[in-house]
Amino acid sequence: MKISFWRLGWRTLWRDVRSGDLRLLIVAVTLAVAALTAVGFFADRLKGGLQRDARQLLGGDAVVSSDNPTPPVLADKARALGLQVVSTVGFPTMARAPDVQGGAA
Repeated sequence: MKISFWRLGWRTLWRDVRSGDLRLLIVAVTLAVAALTAVGFFADRLKGGLQRDARQLLGGDAVVSSDNPTPPVLADKARALGLQVVSTVGFPTMARAPDVQGGAA
């Protein structure tokens, strides 16, 4: 009895389709491909939006950061070069309660 490999393959495939195992595999692969496509599409859109709006997000080309006020000479030189100068002041905020030792004041 000589049976073709193709015929045996098709018979086995048809048997797996009828049993439902192959359908479950196809659904799982389809779901995985859809999820990866959606994540890839979202990441691509996010990257494109960030690249498009990079200048607005950056807000400036050069930043001078120091613990001391900006020297007026540096600000004047920047203005002479036609640059806009902005000074910002930041300070940490923290509250502290008095130390109480053992309930005796």
